[in-house]
Amino acid sequence: MELKRNHAAFALLFVLALPSTAVHAAGFAIDYESARAIGMATAGSASAADASTIFYNPAGLGYLDRNEVLGGGQFLLLRNQFRNEGSTILGGALPTPGTSGPNAIPPSVLPWIYASYRLTPELTAGFALTAPWGLRTDWSPSFVGRYQNEVSSLAVVDFNPTLAYRPTKWLSIAAGPNVEYAKVRLTQALDFGSLCTAALGLQTCGAGFGLVPGRSDGQAENRGDSFGFGFTVGALAEPVPGTRVGITYRSQIDHHFSGADQRFVVYPAARAFLTAAGTPLALTGSGASTALPLPARLTFGVKQSLTDRVDVLLDATLTFWDVFKSLSITADNPVTGASVVTQQGYRNAWRWAVGVEYKPNLNQPWNLRAGVAYDRTPIPLNLVQAALPDRDRIYASIGASYQASPTWGADVAYSHLFAVGPVPISRTGPSGDTLKGRFTFSGDVFALQVKYRY
Repeated sequence: MELKRNHAAFALLFVLALPSTAVHAAGFAIDYESARAIGMATAGSASAADASTIFYNPAGLGYLDRNEVLGGGQFLLLRNQFRNEGSTILGGALPTPGTSGPNAIPPSVLPWIYASYRLTPELTAGFALTAPWGLRTDWSPSFVGRYQNEVSSLAVVDFNPTLAYRPTKWLSIAAGPNVEYAKVRLTQALDFGSLCTAALGLQTCGAGFGLVPGRSDGQAENRGDSFGFGFTVGALAEPVPGTRVGITYRSQIDHHFSGADQRFVVYPAARAFLTAAGTPLALTGSGASTALPLPARLTFGVKQSLTDRVDVLLDATLTFWDVFKSLSITADNPVTGASVVTQQGYRNAWRWAVGVEYKPNLNQPWNLRAGVAYDRTPIPLNLVQAALPDRDRIYASIGASYQASPTWGADVAYSHLFAVGPVPISRTGPSGDTLKGRFTFSGDVFALQVKYRY
């Protein structure tokens, strides 16, 4: 069968069918970077209790009384499920074949490493290796939303050497560069049956090419990696004994994925359709480029000792998500690849946390802690996507420390995530599919770290 060349215009739908974002989750920041901090729902930027202060306020290095090496990690059991409420293809003509899908977030482990070393009475050096951004959604190939998202993953590793200077007993300041490596992968299904039917009609596509809407899927995949650079600065003051106040700024880091790779799965029947449409090289693969700004964060922290045994900690963090207004993916070869610009519309968001530390007995090596946090989503409900179903969330945490000897100690923590209601979605893709339903999510985080002081 031969098609008129103007039918090739329908191949442009593939351009718009690429994944719309490379990231997913609250936004997609990971503020849990220490078992001690997790035990207080991150309300500890002014505590300066161990070397993990590098992440929360690097100026806390100046208050550490010994050199330290700390290593640990967190085990995340997050749950993200979807309830279908009438998803359709072909502009609403047919229900989308498929299932609501299993839990989309696989269990994962995220480690961290910190170290500090006092150079002089006033100067302390440190370094941190953390994973401050990224999670993963992995829907099944039969998911009813597969034409909008199958897999979206972002992994970021951040190396942050730091130097803290404490010129007086009551003040410490610090700064250091951030060197980040980021890796992204996104996939989604391509509904060749619907695209062909929109161009030629159901009977022609079925009889001539064997393409059936919702049952003749291909796949689009984008992957790439990048290095980015930024900085962190902080200040921590103790104006009176028992009271500490601090401020930390982590700069925006821009990642440019200029060496990204676009790959497509196009089965023979779909390839025959594209060839007949006059675009035989369409979706054969291309290099690509995109940019991902990882936003700046500003944190304010307070620690107040009520008694020798009880400390109260308050934190407020503003993440400048509004830099993520849109996402542009540009194919190096527009004939064999696909380019798209998608509106994101993120807005700045606050996170508030309060925690308590309690030492049951001053002569015992145990410390106990607890905390709660409220984390605002940066994503308006009308812009929710399958790759990033997010809503305001609450964290409730508990933790404990044990100092086994003057040199060895350990921290454990547990935190539970509550979403503030389900996440509705009614999003229409350019191929005529509409994903309609509700996402629900929750999660549990377990953390452990060991530290050595000398």
